[in-house]
Amino acid sequence: MTRRRAFEFARAPADETPLDWRTIAVVQMFSMLSIAGTTALFSTAYFAARALRPEASEASRALVAGALTATKPLASGASSLAWGRLGDARGFERAICASGVAHAIATAAFAMARTTSGAFAARACQGLADGMVVMQKPALALVSDETNVARAFATTGVAYGVASALAPALAAALSEPCENWKAFEGERGARCPTFLRRRPFFLSNIWIAALAAPTLMAYARGWMQIDKHRNRDDVEVVVELELLPDASEDDAAAETTAVDADAAAATKKAVESIEDEVVWWRDVNVRAAIASQVGCTAVVLCGAEMTPLWMATSVANGGLGWTSLEIGAFGTVMGCVILLFQVFLFTRLCRAYGIVTLLTYALLVNAVAFPLHPIAHVAAKKSKAWTWVAVVCLGLARGMSGPIIMGGSSLILNNASPRDTLGAVNGFSGTFGNAARGVAPLIGGSLVAMMVAMKPGTPGRDVWPFVVIGLGFVSLTVLSRRLSLDLNKPRRPRRTSSRSDFSAQP
Repeated sequence: MTRRRAFEFARAPADETPLDWRTIAVVQMFSMLSIAGTTALFSTAYFAARALRPEASEASRALVAGALTATKPLASGASSLAWGRLGDARGFERAICASGVAHAIATAAFAMARTTSGAFAARACQGLADGMVVMQKPALALVSDETNVARAFATTGVAYGVASALAPALAAALSEPCENWKAFEGERGARCPTFLRRRPFFLSNIWIAALAAPTLMAYARGWMQIDKHRNRDDVEVVVELELLPDASEDDAAAETTAVDADAAAATKKAVESIEDEVVWWRDVNVRAAIASQVGCTAVVLCGAEMTPLWMATSVANGGLGWTSLEIGAFGTVMGCVILLFQVFLFTRLCRAYGIVTLLTYALLVNAVAFPLHPIAHVAAKKSKAWTWVAVVCLGLARGMSGPIIMGGSSLILNNASPRDTLGAVNGFSGTFGNAARGVAPLIGGSLVAMMVAMKPGTPGRDVWPFVVIGLGFVSLTVLSRRLSLDLNKPRRPRRTSSRSDFSAQP
């Protein structure tokens, strides 16, 4: 594809409303702080568990690594609804900023942790402070409309791709410098500082807290304007409601009091319809969208959390025997695939086929790809090169379908949500979604630990963990078929009738 054709492929159509890109950029900068804080542990969790508990067995380290990774999303689930409601009540700009500051402080505390209990406590504080991803989605929904909502939400995948590509690789490169850096090797090498020797994962986490500074500076300069879009929509609705009583005034000279009664009845009906908008938990589409997003989050992250643990497990125990640098390199490959897919394909495919249909096919791809992962284990027994070939091929399938599943399920949820309760809907879904994020590492770690605990001759020892994940994707594929095609577009606020509507009544 030439440079010109690539630009034409990715550019916006003429009928698409221009987006406020500066606001979207700052929103995604905050989101990337959260994503980096989570994904940085993907490549280092197992080795952090080894440093915290050097006497533990390989299976025990896998469980500790899974629990350490799970602590943040579990704690975040407890605060998601509160952050969402805070955004609805006080404005998403200030709420996102407050979350960013608190998250940076908690991340610095996690980087300083020296004990297992201290690491778990700091990780929990990270989760409680992290409302940035929960509020990111309603912010994108507010600054977009039905012509550009897919492009706005495509930036979510771009942010995740950049953060998930950078964070695992950088965290792996900065972890355990006293053991991994050549500058500290040999008798002639420099002496490793005691501070870093006691905190081998300080550098691999502190950079995330440092990145909060330029993000907060962008907010301070007024580059994130979210709430003005919500206020504009509210003004439109209020103006129309104020015009309703005027219908009786215009027709007072020609109509009887029956017209006043009709106008009053229509006003009451309009108000009741607006009240129905607030009761989002009774909406069938909202319920289906929440179930879809929570299910997708749980199954996708079970596979995502299990993969690096499986890679770090020795070949003799059913894994690949990879180092943290190799796992970080794989994470970078996945992040790059996600980034390229979001930039060049996601928006165009959404406009052509609709996100509901794309979600079904993406889930089906993963249902096929996951049971094929043991091929890499077979290749690892013979050749490192063929192992990489198998892993990269599977990574391409997962990297291209992952943005549709995670970003698409979020887009569907926000399309189903009433505009004035976006924070509450995302917060409620985030409560269960983050619970799923917390359970996913535990399930992933347990699957790997059970595989390691099995005897070497057990039939299907290295296959069944991936079959379990594949069955999860099969069930989600069936569930996605029940989603309404109306969810391909954002839900419009219900408008009340104007004065001209009443004048046309007999």
